[in-house]
Amino acid sequence: MSWLAALASGVAASPDPVAARARALGGVAEAVARDRGMSLPPLELLTRWGTPLPVDVPPRERTAWALPHAADALLARAERRRLGAYATPPAAAAELVERALAAAPTSDPVVCDPSAGGGALLLAAAATRGSVTGLTGVDRDPVAAATAAAALCLEGGGGEVPGVVAADALGPRPWPGPPDVVVGNPPFRSPLRGGPDGDPRLGPYADVAAAFLLRALEEVAPGGVVAMLLPASFLAARDAGAARRRALETAEVVDVWRPAARFDGALVEVCAVVLRTGGGGAVGTTASWAPRLAAAPDVAVGASSAPLGERFGVAADFRYHYYAVAPHVVEGPASGEDPGRPPLVTAGLIDPARCSWGTRPARHGRRRWEAPRVDLAGLTADGHGQWARRRLVPKVVVASQTRVVEAAVDVAGAWLPSVPLVSVTGAPDRLWHAAAALLSPVTTAGALRRGAGTAMAADHIKLGAPEVRALALPAEGPDWDAAAMAVRAASSTADPAGRRRALVAAATASCAAYGVPAEGLVDWWASRLPEP
Repeated sequence: MSWLAALASGVAASPDPVAARARALGGVAEAVARDRGMSLPPLELLTRWGTPLPVDVPPRERTAWALPHAADALLARAERRRLGAYATPPAAAAELVERALAAAPTSDPVVCDPSAGGGALLLAAAATRGSVTGLTGVDRDPVAAATAAAALCLEGGGGEVPGVVAADALGPRPWPGPPDVVVGNPPFRSPLRGGPDGDPRLGPYADVAAAFLLRALEEVAPGGVVAMLLPASFLAARDAGAARRRALETAEVVDVWRPAARFDGALVEVCAVVLRTGGGGAVGTTASWAPRLAAAPDVAVGASSAPLGERFGVAADFRYHYYAVAPHVVEGPASGEDPGRPPLVTAGLIDPARCSWGTRPARHGRRRWEAPRVDLAGLTADGHGQWARRRLVPKVVVASQTRVVEAAVDVAGAWLPSVPLVSVTGAPDRLWHAAAALLSPVTTAGALRRGAGTAMAADHIKLGAPEVRALALPAEGPDWDAAAMAVRAASSTADPAGRRRALVAAATASCAAYGVPAEGLVDWWASRLPEP
């Protein structure tokens, strides 16, 4: 068992895990100090919790980084999730600090981390600057604040006591400084998991990380820089719109990127943003910041293009529909018609211009089905028959969480769509036109640029009914007609190569219908298509 695993086991078994964690971290700090021949009074910040435990720290860990590394390992998984606290990988810390300091208003800025944790970002700042002078921090966990202070003491050779304080960075107390640069990896927590509630600056489901960003913009010195790691969904999510608008009232976005480093245990994608105060004034702007992050072409569609929702009906269902259907799902058969038991089509069965029901397994209600059908009599007896009848009409079904917009046409109105599929309805002879617009490279590029970061995977698209309604339609004419015919051809062939050729032909024709050059755009889109 490694020394960290041994320490973690001891902490977990202690009747007072907080005190045990502090004693263990104090032991790590003392071991590193002894290895360097140092005597550090500031380590009393940690050891005051109890007598330090002797710890054998391997030579490769005999650096100040041993402390934040150990601090993360000694925080119980459940506690880490409750706090929304995930360690900053050294590579991500170094990149964030480097870009922040490059934009700093002075060559010797005061740097503050309002969610210091074990001190990873402050150590990266010390390494970049060559000194611990001017580094400050805040953390509501007194053990974490003490750990960061001790780590900086070790990095600085035992001289100046760093100004890391145990306090709530969102509380009334001012931060140390005022800082010229704020760097941070704040906790990620929505109100549904104990995040902020009732802050008028934030949307009802905004993450607590957004509150840290806004507070940083208030605390930083005029002309200062704020660089933070945030949930990637912050860039485009509706509930983060109020925070984005507030940020742009006093600051400008300098940089946005996705760190390459892995954040162990994190449940969401992570992005990084750098803002500089004094360049704001975009009052009322709630637009997505996602275009700065999206690896998608910037495609301009004419302002006169009608939104899809003006010409077609768009509907999505809710989670309770999913659970209402679950007790009435039955297996097969995979062929033939059975009006009393329509096929249940899940998002995993939808590809561009194709539904794989009956040929590919599906999952629903935590079960695997070869050919899932729904017993309409049972569903009706439970009070959901009218809803099912509204869905059993000719339609286009649109899947989400995909690399391109994926849609398939249900000409007969035979499929019962499962959450989270979106249904697009209209005149049966126009459904192929709706599908051609949905499957266009223009639509995929626009959706990625507007919503990068909101899907579960970094380069995927997330579309709900509001986003589908807002999608632009191409101009009426022979090009859109040709795209619709090509989608119909793609849907009717069982040959994967033939389907791909028809999809590319539809994509090319749709670009012409949108008035957008197809060169490069179609190839980019085709490279993202799912494998046959």
